[in-house]
Amino acid sequence: MEDDQNIENQRLYVMNLSYSVTHDELKEKFGVFGEIENIEIPLRKGGGGVPLGIAYVSFKQTEGAISAFASLD
Repeated sequence: MEDDQNIENQRLYVMNLSYSVTHDELKEKFGVFGEIENIEIPLRKGGGGVPLGIAYVSFKQTEGAISAFASLD
């Protein structure tokens, strides 16, 4: 159970993004706060691969997520 909580503490939900944002752009923006483990950019269902304007950024360490949240919120 504690591992699940740590995973959630390392993952940020980012909204109001441009529909054209890329993984590389997000990695560049958030990577200054810590090592990125994964970036997910969800796509609209049945929307021909159009992004939703949100992303999930997962850090390897909780401190990276906390720093990014505090600096970019």
